[in-house]
Amino acid sequence: MTKKFLAIFAAIAMLLALTPSAQAAGSLNQTDKASFANGLNNVTLVQVTPTLKVALWAENSNSGILYTSAVVSADGHLGDRIQFGSSGTTEFMPNFKFAVSPNGLLTVVYLYFRDLGNNSSAATLRVVFTDDGAHWSAPIAALPEVTGNFFCDPIMGSCAYEAKNLIYDSLGHLILLATSSTDMQHTTMMATSSADGVQWANPTSLQTVDYGFDWSDEMGTQCVKLSATQTGAIATWCTYNPVDGSHSLWSARMPDATHPFWLSPVRDFTSAPSVTVQSTHLIVKSNGDIVQTFWQQNGGNPVLKSMTWSQANKTWSTPTILDTAASEWTNGTGISASNGKLFALAWTEYTNGTDDTVKSLVFNDGVPGVVSTMRSAAGDGSNNVQLYDVSVAADSTVTVAFWNYNTHKTFMVEQVPGAVANTTEVPLDLTWNYGTRISEDSLGNLTLLGYWVPDTGGGNNDLVVYQKARATSPVFTGSLKVSGKAKAKAKLSASAVSFASVSGVSPTGYQWYSCTKIAKKAPIVLPKTCKAIKTAKKASYTVGKTDVKKFILVSVSSANTLGMTTVFSPSTAGIK
Repeated sequence: MTKKFLAIFAAIAMLLALTPSAQAAGSLNQTDKASFANGLNNVTLVQVTPTLKVALWAENSNSGILYTSAVVSADGHLGDRIQFGSSGTTEFMPNFKFAVSPNGLLTVVYLYFRDLGNNSSAATLRVVFTDDGAHWSAPIAALPEVTGNFFCDPIMGSCAYEAKNLIYDSLGHLILLATSSTDMQHTTMMATSSADGVQWANPTSLQTVDYGFDWSDEMGTQCVKLSATQTGAIATWCTYNPVDGSHSLWSARMPDATHPFWLSPVRDFTSAPSVTVQSTHLIVKSNGDIVQTFWQQNGGNPVLKSMTWSQANKTWSTPTILDTAASEWTNGTGISASNGKLFALAWTEYTNGTDDTVKSLVFNDGVPGVVSTMRSAAGDGSNNVQLYDVSVAADSTVTVAFWNYNTHKTFMVEQVPGAVANTTEVPLDLTWNYGTRISEDSLGNLTLLGYWVPDTGGGNNDLVVYQKARATSPVFTGSLKVSGKAKAKAKLSASAVSFASVSGVSPTGYQWYSCTKIAKKAPIVLPKTCKAIKTAKKASYTVGKTDVKKFILVSVSSANTLGMTTVFSPSTAGIK
């Protein structure tokens, strides 16, 4: 017996030792670098599936805007550059948004703009799809093409069309939120949807305002958001009143995804005169409710507030205070990330004479945790920190990338809940950092993608990839179920599942249980009505006579040096 256990532990130790050296936790290493003669814009890093990361960006070429993608491999290398779209002019700001379907289909909507001559142009929003990041579908027009003498204003964000948000709803239908600006006096918020990505509904105009009542992301309000509900979708935005300086929060709802009509917009909140509303975010709870967060500030002690939309009552609650900043102003409040039920916000607070303090707040299924200080004020000049991106890991670790204008350096800050934050300088000599993006998969592989102009000159933009493997306990993949007839002497089998982690995993262990109550859904913890069948520790189990009128379920477990992960199956029906 002793030899048997020694052999098992030796096998586990060997498996853990097989973790690749490149995946050693704790180090940030440059893994790839590419130079581009064209200027890069809007670089984005998308975690499409647990194993597929895709970089998206726009390039300013002499022939116009080129929309480009490249797969980032598991070891941090850039794949071939693939052009998935283009526009025939560089006289506007590149504009694209993306969404990922539940089955891993990456969908991108981008502004297609072409010069017709004689001071006339044509514009539409086009949609393309990929399931591997390397092969893209032919473009499909999501909105009707419009023509005219469009003036493209990068500050107001106006250039015929502008994609604001793209999502998949609960039925897997696409919903697009966009603005239309064609006369340099008015802007219209509109929505359209598609059940298959090919045929798009006629757009619905939600609200039209003049330019004085701004809702543009480029102006810093960052209020335009779109989220799925259990039956349809909800869109939110804010407007600015130039008469008294107040801001209003609005929402419009699509109540039925199978019949895509939109209800009239509702004004949900209006601030006091001269009090701004900045950077709203939508957090979807597991019960279907939606939490909306936003900042209010007028130059002193900004306040972070939230209000909740009830799936049952279809109304928003009264705003409540989540945090009051001990500073004069907040910045970078548009930085957010989600990971399952976890949602992270990150922002900076600054006061004259001191540098920005970087803070974060993690919500678990819409419930806010404790505000954490990730970087204390360093006293090297206020408003010098530009937050670029944030991620939240499965263990609630928050990672923020930021650029310091004063020192011309890029930093990555990581904070485990309740611990002191760890700051890492990204080791590059920079003239100017245009952006940094972070993506972290469920296995703990963190990828940092930056684009900047190097000090070496030449005017080229560099796209640089860094990798870090963060230690994680085993991550379960698959769906654990029991197959076989629910009767005595029948053979029950557990479905094939697997565990993975950058920290290695042990072989899968099985345990069968006999329960006095049925478990129609997979329980998170072992129900109190279940007892382990001591001898049943294999992938299959033959039902005994003592199991009659009981309910059988199985668990699988895997462990590494960081802990053990155990999942349970739903139970069988009553054994006959």
